[in-house]
Amino acid sequence: MAEASGVINLGEQLDITIVSELKQKLSSALADEQPVVLDGSTLERVDTAGVQMLMAFSRAAAEGPGWGWHGGEVPDKVDSAARYLGVVEEVRGDSV
Repeated sequence: MAEASGVINLGEQLDITIVSELKQKLSSALADEQPVVLDGSTLERVDTAGVQMLMAFSRAAAEGPGWGWHGGEVPDKVDSAARYLGVVEEVRGDSV
C-alpha cells in the first residue's frame, strides 16, 4: 500500500487483514483536506470487511475533500464484491 503522487495504492488485498492499517492511512489522507485517489489496479482479493471500510471512507470523504479511483473506474474486484453486497453506488467515488 505505497503512497506516491497523492495516490494510495491498495495493493493486492482489501480484506479484514489490512482494514485497520488502511483505515489509518485513509484517515490521514482525508486530514490533508485534498481529494484522495485510490489505485486498486493490483487488487486480487476484496472481502466484505474491505467493502465496508470503503463505504465508511466514502461517507467521510463526501463530507470533506472527496475521492475517486485512479483511472476513473471502480476496480473489477471491488465492483464484484460491491455488486454481491448490493452497494455498488457507495463505492463508485467522485470525479477527482
